[in-house]
Amino acid sequence: FWLKPSWLKPVCLKELFFKGPQGHRNRQHLHMLRAMSWQTLCAMLMLSFSNSDTAQTCTYVGDDEACTTPASSVLQRRNSQAGLEEQGVQEEAEGEAEEEAEMFDWAALEQSEGLTVEVHNGARLIIHHDSEVATTGKGRWVITVPTGCTTADVHKMGKHMPQGTTDEFEGDPTAGGLCVFVMSGTKAQVQEELDTHTWPSAPLVETDTDVEVVPEVNETDDANGSVSLLEFGPGTGSWGLDRIDALTGVDGWYYPSPRYHDGQGVHVYVADTGIRTTHQDFGGRAVPTIDMVSDTPGTRKVCAASDTSCAADRNGHGTHCAGTVGGARFGVAKQAQLHAVKTLGDGGGGKYSWLLQALDWVLTDGPRPAVVSMSLSGRGIKANMKTAIDRAVAEGITVVVAAGNNGNSAVPDACEYTPAFTPSAITVGAVDR
Repeated sequence: FWLKPSWLKPVCLKELFFKGPQGHRNRQHLHMLRAMSWQTLCAMLMLSFSNSDTAQTCTYVGDDEACTTPASSVLQRRNSQAGLEEQGVQEEAEGEAEEEAEMFDWAALEQSEGLTVEVHNGARLIIHHDSEVATTGKGRWVITVPTGCTTADVHKMGKHMPQGTTDEFEGDPTAGGLCVFVMSGTKAQVQEELDTHTWPSAPLVETDTDVEVVPEVNETDDANGSVSLLEFGPGTGSWGLDRIDALTGVDGWYYPSPRYHDGQGVHVYVADTGIRTTHQDFGGRAVPTIDMVSDTPGTRKVCAASDTSCAADRNGHGTHCAGTVGGARFGVAKQAQLHAVKTLGDGGGGKYSWLLQALDWVLTDGPRPAVVSMSLSGRGIKANMKTAIDRAVAEGITVVVAAGNNGNSAVPDACEYTPAFTPSAITVGAVDR
């Protein structure tokens, strides 16, 4: 793992996960920056990090620091109150002002591979080379105002649009949601849209692109190559659970502190391929919530809690991740309320604009305290995803994302993937024993 020491301070992420609204105040101090093999941790195995003098600093878009040396340990601290105090963990005071979200270094972004940045009438247009717009000339565009806007501002974007374009989605920032407008059209039509509408400040316009699940990686024992994913200790279902509750490594037990009530009262939104909410391991705690795929792909459907066909998982990945989060047998938070947010299709693919729509609903209508889990990824920097996640985090929602399975690839750095690069999110990789 690679750590950014300026954000790091001793903190128990089990506390962040279970503590709800207070926990989110620690999020900007934590970020794993280097993509490593992703396992059944998915996006929700909450780890805290042991700082060291050799911690790695990673260059972000908008950050002029360079990567240096790796951290020596990434270990969860035992969460007894006495132990936490010894390790310097302190509750942050209620009402503490949030740190301002990092702004983009546009000069650095313009030098990034895989995209082109243009300026039109004061607005920046980011055209990703792998987008439908780049390959066919027409597709979805995401328009936002990073400094914020009102719902009336967004609604005006859908009025008097250029002929041949489509209003795909309008966010609801006045109700606490995202300042986002999604439309379909050509670049010329988007430029016309920009010319004929009044904006609170310069908008950011970006082509929509694909996002995919981060699949599980079968783990093997280095000594003999045998699968060791579900090795049982006397007090835990797998060594992964055992590994996250202690500073010193595995001891055959998993001790979730009673202080955090096994996540009871926390709402976890699993943005994935859906959840098999009827699975007995969830004990009725998993509910259908949002479906971006099943009826008309790209159109947000709010599920009835009794409609088990809504946001249903026909892939398995989302159910797997939900089980890691809150399953009765192998889950970290065995009493958390799990929400099926189907933003990826049955084949494991989707669009970033679908994630934005889901986040808008969580912000405006989702019960709190809230955690959003995203075990998904796509190559490149998606500026509007960062803006959306920053907004969610500023509103007290903990956002946890996957580093990816690219540690052994030609592009191993999680900073080169979305949403993994987002500093305000908690980006999770994997550890061994």
